[in-house]
Order: sequence, then structure tokens, then C-alpha cells
Amino acid sequence: MPLEPKRGRQTLREAKHQRLCISLALTLAFAAALPVNLTAQEPATPVALELILAIDSSSSIDPEQFNLQIAGFAEAFRHPDVVNAILSHRPNGIAVTLVQWSASFQQTQTVAWTHISDAESASRFAGEVQSNMRQFTGFGTATGSAITFSARLFGTGGYLGARRVIDIVSDERANTGTHPSVTRRRAADAGATINGLAIQERDKSLAEYFEEHVVIGPDAFVEVVNDYGDLIDAIRRKLLSEIRGYIATLGTPQYAAAFEGPIASRDVRNAYSTAR
Repeated sequence: MPLEPKRGRQTLREAKHQRLCISLALTLAFAAALPVNLTAQEPATPVALELILAIDSSSSIDPEQFNLQIAGFAEAFRHPDVVNAILSHRPNGIAVTLVQWSASFQQTQTVAWTHISDAESASRFAGEVQSNMRQFTGFGTATGSAITFSARLFGTGGYLGARRVIDIVSDERANTGTHPSVTRRRAADAGATINGLAIQERDKSLAEYFEEHVVIGPDAFVEVVNDYGDLIDAIRRKLLSEIRGYIATLGTPQYAAAFEGPIASRDVRNAYSTAR
């Protein structure tokens, strides 16, 4: 006489198989319903220059001085000379963003990456800059941390620049955070040039400090301002140099991996003591 099948065990296997099939079907259905843009990344838009304007908002900058920085950049992007420099890079134009920075824990991108290729787009960007509200007050000057934060913004706006430049504006030496001589090297290794605008109203050797510890990269330079009365004109001169720059014609630039932050191979306290 044949044995009766073990119905309980067979039903358990069948139930497990059924649950597996349902789970697989749901997974496939969910994947099919996903938008294409979640899995396919849009190619970066090529531009002549990715430019980060990093303005000082630390305790050494009073409200009037902060407003002069804002006014200087806003007026510059409306100036015919700057617009003509941008037009020289048509059709690709440039991509620009604005950063405010202060202490080591205080940096923020206050104007998003913006594509500028003509007078109209330059004017729109100028309006965005002009409407900026100050984000930080009352803390130290972490130039090195500002470099780290800024360098990490490259490649995040959907643009690929033939050149990548960080434009650091400040009126004093770094006094907190990782020393800029450390972080500038990492930024340069990632393909960035750092230029400086040294406002020497209080420190008449600030430009020398910038040259030794802040600026780096091909054609890097320091624009010098001896008092705030000359700041607006100096900002325009600096932008003209950065935007005109070297026009790369050798194809798509190859940048190093994304900037990962400061190295720890140097004692930061010693860096501050020897950099003054």
C-alpha cells in the first residue's frame, strides 16, 4: 500500500516558494516603475571656468565691510568689461557659485552654481549675489576650512570646467581650523587653482602670507587691497584676470578624485606658529 504524502511539509515548501515568487514580482515591478533619471546621470555641461567666490564673513569683517564684498561682486558681474570677458568664452561660458565662510565649522553655499554666458545671465547672477544676507558673525578666520569646503563643491553643479578656480577674499590670517598651507595642497592635487584677494587695511604683510600659505596652482595670484575703499575696483580686476585666464583647447580636462578633506601629516599648531 503506497504511503500517504506528507501534506504538512509539502504545504510549507509551497508556501515558501509562493512568497519568494511574490517578493520577486514586486521587486521587478518596483524597479520597472522607477524614473530613468534615478539610474542614469546627466552628462556634465562643459564650461571654460568653474569659479568659486569665497567671501570672508568672520569676526574681523564688520557689516559695512561685508556689504562692500557683496557690492563688489554684484557690480563686477554687471560691468561691461567682465561681461565681455565672459562672452569671449561663448558658447560654453562659465559656471560660478558664492560661498560665505568664517570659523572651521562655518561655511555655506549661498548662491548655487550658475551658468553665465551672456549679459542677461550675468545680471541675474549679480542680483542673486546682491540679495545675499550675512550668514556668520563673531567667530574666527578658518581659511583652510574654507578651502576644503569650496574644493568639495567642484563637480556638484553639473558643470565641467576647463579650469577650476577658488577665489579667497579675506582681511586677516587664518587663526583657527586646519592651516591653509595643508588644505591648499589637497585642493591643487584635485585640479584646483586658488587665488587670493588680500585686504591689507590692518595687516600690511597679508599678501605675503597669502602667497606663502594660500594661493596655489597654474597662474595663481594675489590681488592686493590696502584699504576697503579700493575693494570694489580690486574685485573687478581680479575677476577679469580669472575669467580671461588661459583658454584651454586640449579637450576634456581630467581631474583627480573628489577632494576628500585635509591631510593629517602636519601638526597644525606648529603650522600656525611658523606661519606668522
